[in-house]
Amino acid sequence: MRHGEQITTSSTSCNSKKLDVISAETPLRERALCKFEYVLNYNPRRLPAALTEVKCSCDRPNSKLVGKRIFECEHLRYQVSRRGG
Repeated sequence: MRHGEQITTSSTSCNSKKLDVISAETPLRERALCKFEYVLNYNPRRLPAALTEVKCSCDRPNSKLVGKRIFECEHLRYQVSRRGG
């Protein structure tokens, strides 16, 4: 395991067209307004040592999806305590 290693292959491009049909079986990465990839965050001094994070693939959602509304894609951040010692 390597820190920062990409776990998934690229999702559709930032300028992909709208999906004709969206269902519960459609992968979350394809339903999200902001395209993203899963990336490994590995630190052997932490419990758990391996966390899966998401990294935005684009700065903004596709205008075909949101029209003229202004949106920005943001990383989701969370705090994790490190082991003592």
